[in-house]
Amino acid sequence: MKTRMNPILQTTLVLALGALLVGCSAASPDRTKRRPHTAMRGPAHKRLILTMNESHHLSQRANQHADALEASGQIDAMTMLDARELAEDAAQFADDVEWSVANNQRMLWHRESMDQLWDRFIALYPEEKSWANAYRTEDMRKAPFKVQLKKAYNEQWDLDFEKVRDQVMERQKKAMLESL
Repeated sequence: MKTRMNPILQTTLVLALGALLVGCSAASPDRTKRRPHTAMRGPAHKRLILTMNESHHLSQRANQHADALEASGQIDAMTMLDARELAEDAAQFADDVEWSVANNQRMLWHRESMDQLWDRFIALYPEEKSWANAYRTEDMRKAPFKVQLKKAYNEQWDLDFEKVRDQVMERQKKAMLESL
């Protein structure tokens, strides 16, 4: 006995197969070419820059410790392998973050990835726990606002912003009166 498929079922099946084929054929991003930026601005961009600095510091510190462990020769092979893998992973992550910043690309979950690297670092080098935790504090990871930077800048260099603003306003008024 012949049965015909319902047209709605046929359409659904074709759409599902098409979606499956499109999902399977997604190309991985080519890091040699710049892609159009995704409007990375504001606090998210600043947080990514802070993560870039943090990852570079971790990468350098992990590499220094791995070199010191290798030079001492008093460590087992598995610990040495873990130290080298941590240094390589941290360097790769720092490179990925730097590429994302340079190409104005969003990078999701960068803080969680950074926390995982810090946990591995602390597990290998427990004596560096206070140094690592200093980088992980909210104050260290908080993106500063422009106003706060300006205020801190004025306090650091002993500038009186109101005085400078008043002088500029006086000059503008004088120039406007002279032009009339």
